[in-house]
Amino acid sequence: MSHISSSAFSDTKAHYDLLDGLRGVAALMVIWYHIFEGYAFAGGSIIETFNHGYLAVDFFFILSGFVIGYAYDDRWGRNLTMKNFFKRRLIRLHPMVIMGAVLGAITFCLQGCVQWDGTHIALSMIMLSLLCTIFFIPAMPGAGYEVRGNGEMFPLNGPCWSLFFEYLGNILYALFIHRLSNKALAVLTILFAFALARWQTNRLIKPINELDLERPLDSDIYEELSPLLEAMDRQNREKEAVANMRKEFSANVSHELKTPLTSMVGYIELIKREELSDIVRDYVDVISERAEKLKEMINSLFNLAKASSGNVELHPEPFEVNRMIEQIFADMDDRIKESHLEFVTDLTKEDTQLISDNSYFYRICQNLIENALKYSAKGTRVFVKTKLLQSEGKEEVWLEVTNTSGYPMDFTKEDIIERFARGDKARTGDGNGLGLAIVSTYAKALGGEFDILIDCDQFKACLKFPKKTI
Repeated sequence: MSHISSSAFSDTKAHYDLLDGLRGVAALMVIWYHIFEGYAFAGGSIIETFNHGYLAVDFFFILSGFVIGYAYDDRWGRNLTMKNFFKRRLIRLHPMVIMGAVLGAITFCLQGCVQWDGTHIALSMIMLSLLCTIFFIPAMPGAGYEVRGNGEMFPLNGPCWSLFFEYLGNILYALFIHRLSNKALAVLTILFAFALARWQTNRLIKPINELDLERPLDSDIYEELSPLLEAMDRQNREKEAVANMRKEFSANVSHELKTPLTSMVGYIELIKREELSDIVRDYVDVISERAEKLKEMINSLFNLAKASSGNVELHPEPFEVNRMIEQIFADMDDRIKESHLEFVTDLTKEDTQLISDNSYFYRICQNLIENALKYSAKGTRVFVKTKLLQSEGKEEVWLEVTNTSGYPMDFTKEDIIERFARGDKARTGDGNGLGLAIVSTYAKALGGEFDILIDCDQFKACLKFPKKTI
């Protein structure tokens, strides 16, 4: 062995006591982290209050880089060669590698030579793993000498991965880094920092973008977000429970009210057949009118609850949307004439045939016309338009109903679609707040889409259905 000058090993520079203190703190952080790491796997929460022990390893790397530069920068070309540098680092670092590997092999054998899943490992594989660790050969994924089965680089001495990268850092330093000027080193550091930040950002953002918000716990994402995902899942379950409760409540109330209300309407009709004074008959007519509206609202609520639950029995058949619009205008002719509104139709000449449930679609279109009748400003025009458009290579039938509101529209489309929500907050009209909620629910059940556009006093309800919906 060639002689290494003692001057190469001499400590001619003063120690920084502060650095020793910082390294001591970092070492305690790592020890603290690993002591309580087991509690985390067992479901304990102690580690969550001190879960950044791994950052201390990064801090060690930074300190090591500074110390190596401080100790060797001014020795290159004077009394230190690359060969002597590598020998010095081997003497300084490798005894810890060998000692850690030997201790790891001994303790693994004392534990029964089994992996975490209980698989027994042959002694020959343990010896091979020991040899690979001593010579700093990382275990490849699926390799037989990855004896603990944890996916570690050095299974007999897990923390040895940090020394492995310390070796790489020393090699890069000896080959070219020590030759760089301060300016070149600063530029290189900035470039590497930028690349690392970009890589880490993409690594962090990608799983978040791919997160399934409806089922957050099914997503494979880093454990730091587990509390957030659990909170999201809990909130989703609570929202679903509330929604189901509302649907069930609506259905039950509607069902329970239908029978007695039907009886009331029947008795009112019997009273009308009797001889009554004019005043009493007027009262009975008012009661009859209110009872019919209440019956209509209960039926609407019942149908809405049924559609929202997904228990909709559809009977698809072909029909023309334009012909259906004309039929609705004919059926509602008296109400339209009494409304003092001008209905303007612009029905496309193209084929608007759909294959869907005729009765449900009729109710959707009827509700849109009724909404315009109830909430349009008197003396204004209502525009009813159909058109055929291409979207993503598929034909879609569009229906638009545009009216001028008779009241301030200080609400969002989400507000107005909500059950029992009315744009007319003064409740001067005779609406019950279910019409557009029924439109939205029925449209979704038939495979279509419903949207609302609000522009000043203009209220536009938009329906679109693919040419083949069912």
